[in-house]
Amino acid sequence: MNKTYELFSALLALGLCLGGLRLAQAEDQFVAVKAKTVITATGEEFSPGVVVLRNGKVEAVGQKVALPPKAIVIEAPNEVVMPGFVLARREAGQSRSGNHADLDLTKELFLREGDLKHFLEAGFVAVALTPQGGGIPGQALVVRPLDGDLEVLTLHGAGYLSVGMSSLPGDKLTLRGAFKEAEQWIERVEKARKAWEEKQKLEAAKAAAAKKAAESKQQPGPQPAPGPQ
Repeated sequence: MNKTYELFSALLALGLCLGGLRLAQAEDQFVAVKAKTVITATGEEFSPGVVVLRNGKVEAVGQKVALPPKAIVIEAPNEVVMPGFVLARREAGQSRSGNHADLDLTKELFLREGDLKHFLEAGFVAVALTPQGGGIPGQALVVRPLDGDLEVLTLHGAGYLSVGMSSLPGDKLTLRGAFKEAEQWIERVEKARKAWEEKQKLEAAKAAAAKKAAESKQQPGPQPAPGPQ
């Protein structure tokens, strides 16, 4: 288990590093893993098998795969490589109740070294951490189970809104209230947008009028007719 965990952790960490490098340079980064067995997401098995990653994402899988030039090769002759699991829900952070649809765990989650290690050992590559509490406690924060800065470990845009219905009818009323608040917010945004557009049109009309007035002042007036010679 220790060797499997070390390989798993190394691959995931390497994927993070290559993803960061990709932002800094245009050249693709390749990693090839040669394992005893490779199991794909559809259940197909290759023994032995090779997995090629491009910038942290799977590029090719098979028994015989051409390795790209300058690819980093990881030898794992006794290991099984397969897709990692995703834990869809794990409560964390402070407990709260009511409508907090705009909040997530970013400001209240403080991870210590090794806090997420057991997830990685169990085969999870992503964990959705949800606020504790009933009603709408907030948004799920999806993280990679590694040590490091939370901003780097977070999979932005991969979360969801946690809605609980364990305390009825209170939670149902909270949900209705949340939809009503959302509708009111949309109406406020729409009114603000229309007001801004009207203001822009008015300012454009004023600018056009001022420009026309300035141009008319610059034009020379009618010249007097010449007198008799």
